[in-house]
Amino acid sequence: MNEFKYVSADKSMPLEDFIHTVRFDFPCWMEGYVDTITVEKTSSDGSVETVEIPRLLGYDYKTGKKPTELDFKETPLYVTKERVWDIIFRREIDPLITKEEDLASVLTSMRGLVGGYEAPEFGCRRDAAIVIEDVIETTGVAEFKFPEGADVDAMDNATMLSYLKYHDPKARLRGSLKMDLLQYICLDPNSPDCAVKIRDDAHGEQLAKELRDYLKSFWPERFPRVTYHKNIVRKDSGETKGGPGLLLNDIAVDVLAELAIITVSEVYFHTGNQYTRKFFKVNRGAGDITYNNSRGFDFKRFYEAVDLPES
Repeated sequence: MNEFKYVSADKSMPLEDFIHTVRFDFPCWMEGYVDTITVEKTSSDGSVETVEIPRLLGYDYKTGKKPTELDFKETPLYVTKERVWDIIFRREIDPLITKEEDLASVLTSMRGLVGGYEAPEFGCRRDAAIVIEDVIETTGVAEFKFPEGADVDAMDNATMLSYLKYHDPKARLRGSLKMDLLQYICLDPNSPDCAVKIRDDAHGEQLAKELRDYLKSFWPERFPRVTYHKNIVRKDSGETKGGPGLLLNDIAVDVLAELAIITVSEVYFHTGNQYTRKFFKVNRGAGDITYNNSRGFDFKRFYEAVDLPES
């Protein structure tokens, strides 16, 4: 069963008071190997060939024991969290940002809002609002399919692993969403976390409207609000001087969280040619993936707008 957990930030407060984070847990399956290691091998005649070997957790093919001696529950097949992020977000929007004006388009996308991005040439970045764990195969059921008559004893570890086959591999895709990054977007040019460097307050208001329209386009009957403020500070920090940014209200955060869950649930990666096929897919089941905040919990607010004194 897919799980969504609402976690309190302060254990002394009841869960019903606010939502601090949302965790997800999906079953998924793989056919072939999604996250492989490419190994170059030099044959006796001096030619170089490459082999693709599966990535096994805790195992180094260069120094480890013979693959035929491995227990694949102890050294399971896995997909790194970096690769999972790549599968989820790089397909949505090309990360190449050729001019500063492109940042606004990146920001109003799941890549910008949830996946995060880096644009060092413009001094802009946004941390990922999603935390993804390594995806680890759970059955450990695999066998080697060596060619008939092959001299297995003469094979090195990489060659052996290239013949490893799994039977109906299963795994789980787990992670969480960080509410503080879903509800706040930094526009402060003096901050290392500035997502977009705005020209003036009107530009900030324009970004707020574009983001609001983007979120509302998915569910027109809902009313997300995104507000531009000149001075936003982290709550309980004791600071009164912050910088410009955008704040999302609870409806906007709720919409964004649901979009993120849907995006994760639709993970599908496929590459191949006439010889190979590789799949990584969340098992959606019979419509059992539903993010639902119908209980009406409020999200914990990490940031607030503070009026600056009149100069």
